[in-house]
Amino acid sequence: MNITCRGHLARVSRGRPARVTPCAVLAALWLLVMTCLAVPAAAQSSMTMVGQEPPAFRLAGSEQVAYIVLPSRQDNKAVFDVLRRRTGEGWKRVTAAPITGTPMLTAVVGGDLHVFFSPLQYGVLKSDGSAVSMRADPSAPVPGGSGVVWPAGARPRAACEAVGFAGVSSPTLLAVVPLPGGWGGEGIVNHKVAPPRVPGNAGHAEDTDDADDAGTDDAAQSESEDSADSEPSTAPVPATQPGAAVREELALFQLVESRWVFRGHVTATPVGRDTRVHVAAVDGTAYVLVDHGRRGKGLWAVHPNTPARAIELPEATRDSRTLALLGMDKTLMLLTAVEEAEETPAAEGTETFPADGPDFHPTAGQWAARIWFFDGDTFDHNRVHTATGPMTWSPTELPQAARWGDYIQLAWGQRDTLRSARLDPSGLMTAPADIDAMSQSNPQAAMEVHHWFMMGVMAAVILLTLFAKPSGPPRPFLLPPHMQPGRLGRRLIATMLDVLPCQAIGLKIAGWDEAVEGLQAIAHHMQPTAGNSAAYVAMMVTMSLLLLYGTLAEWKLGTTFGKRLMGLCVIGDEGKPVTFRAVALRNAMKLLELFWVMLPLALIFAVITRYRQRLGDVFARTTVIDRATLEAPPTLPVEENDDAGTR
Repeated sequence: MNITCRGHLARVSRGRPARVTPCAVLAALWLLVMTCLAVPAAAQSSMTMVGQEPPAFRLAGSEQVAYIVLPSRQDNKAVFDVLRRRTGEGWKRVTAAPITGTPMLTAVVGGDLHVFFSPLQYGVLKSDGSAVSMRADPSAPVPGGSGVVWPAGARPRAACEAVGFAGVSSPTLLAVVPLPGGWGGEGIVNHKVAPPRVPGNAGHAEDTDDADDAGTDDAAQSESEDSADSEPSTAPVPATQPGAAVREELALFQLVESRWVFRGHVTATPVGRDTRVHVAAVDGTAYVLVDHGRRGKGLWAVHPNTPARAIELPEATRDSRTLALLGMDKTLMLLTAVEEAEETPAAEGTETFPADGPDFHPTAGQWAARIWFFDGDTFDHNRVHTATGPMTWSPTELPQAARWGDYIQLAWGQRDTLRSARLDPSGLMTAPADIDAMSQSNPQAAMEVHHWFMMGVMAAVILLTLFAKPSGPPRPFLLPPHMQPGRLGRRLIATMLDVLPCQAIGLKIAGWDEAVEGLQAIAHHMQPTAGNSAAYVAMMVTMSLLLLYGTLAEWKLGTTFGKRLMGLCVIGDEGKPVTFRAVALRNAMKLLELFWVMLPLALIFAVITRYRQRLGDVFARTTVIDRATLEAPPTLPVEENDDAGTR
């Protein structure tokens, strides 16, 4: 006879309803409230942006990958997160938790992110986010090492990747470091020999005493102007005061096999805290650009251990702001931004680009970007534009730029989010898009929510075990002789049939691709190095669905979908129907058995116990039996001997 498990159990109980104790109801409500609170908390545990100002960030890239470093504060400590974008992919968070420190300079070398911290430390973040190796102050001597180290306490002003520089074929890191007066090191023949000074507007200067004196006068005049703008007094600005301009030499160091090697230096006069320094390497040559803002710009070409050569920049860059200096293949690229006037007529003798057509009327106060190309002799440029027209930015939202494969990656802050676009060297830019990774959940917070979720499950198990246990003295678990435990193979298949649909729903809700990537990272590293919390959200959704579905189905029907297909059902002690307390306890224990390290212990219990009870069945006093053995075999009637005829 084909009957349901629940119908048979109802007949066995002879009208005795399943008793739901107050503690069992309390435990069920606890699990339900915990599920409703934990999953949204994990899904919404994203990094917070204070106010509506554009977020601070740093962009760096190379031929393989681009990174965005996002500084913030957590528990009154300076921390930062890292977003990554590989070729053909979108932006993804790669840090499992915010890294402590204040990033002041970033560069990508060989796909790895190199970060200089303040106070001065140096670290490398691997491209997969699995390791962060911290290194000491580069100005500190290496024990047992040799060679030049940085001047003590010197803060790097710029860094970049170099391939084939100074005879080193592998990618290396170049850093521009200011040299204090009187510092000398290996590779400097005569520190007092004056290299070329900063040209007035990027033009080259003669190495004469008059030129040096003129440079000194210009520096003094600039200092006086800065002082007049900032202070009513005519007193000179001390060199140690913020914003003061001092004469500095910028040294170029190369990181070779964990050693910083001095390669050359340039003189930039004056160099203040508002001066921006950029560096790029192209075909064995390093280019250092010093942008003094309204005081002009200077560009030098530096070959290893040779005097720096000044390069004259185009006159059109005089009033522009430098966005980036990039090396791509054998071409040096300079990205600048200039404030637009009411109309921007094309200069005589220059090429007119699609964005410079007769219908182009820029908004006053907006800034437009241009790409300048330097092939070693001359400069040429393209205007940055989209397929629909020119592209402009507000002065507070100017983009940062970095190499990204054969393209240029742009990123800028707009209101409380980040936007990005891909820029072709021809000047054509893709449509800007918000960076979705900005709203990705913090994996550290999601991991903590997941841990609290599992602690809540354990609390419910303890509550159901200790305070909702059946009355009466303990006794061994027994089944009627005709009931046979279900085979372990069938039970495993039934569990998979029940778990997979719940897991599919969890992955769908959390985001399939990100959740799968996160689960793979957790399996390999035991931490969410994939850079998102989708895996933990998926696990909590899966466990919540499995708990609610398993408890209700086994309480009302005595079986689940998977068990029904495999011909199994759940039954209580002495073949009685399962109670709500029993099914709630065995399903809560199932979460611990499947998702924690208790799975081997649960399998051992299922093998060695008499009725193949897993750990949850032992706690709940239940087991899974073959549905075909629910009913006792029919008994034959006993025939009475007719002795009447023999009397």
